[in-house]
Amino acid sequence: MTFGLPLTRGSVNQTQLSQVRVLKNGTEIPAFVEQLTPWRSVDDAAIDGQSVRVARIQIPYTFAALNSENDYGPVGRTGPNAESADITRPAAGVAHGDHRHVRRGR
Repeated sequence: MTFGLPLTRGSVNQTQLSQVRVLKNGTEIPAFVEQLTPWRSVDDAAIDGQSVRVARIQIPYTFAALNSENDYGPVGRTGPNAESADITRPAAGVAHGDHRHVRRGR
């Protein structure tokens, strides 16, 4: 499943995306995280791109039914993402091993 996470200006910069975590029932799950859109300013170009406006997050998930599910916890910045070789870059749909593929300990 891929979704966008809107963020307030200044709350997360690109280097902090590696700290974004997704929890399911209190347990961290593997997640691919990248900047989708940076914050821009109409009147102050000096602050353009300093923080993430929308982060794209992809998690492995298979829907069992067409019902809503509420067992995912908050998304936060308290530590590294869970390790997984199965997460793919959403735009490319291929396994990704560069800095955007978040792994534990990076």
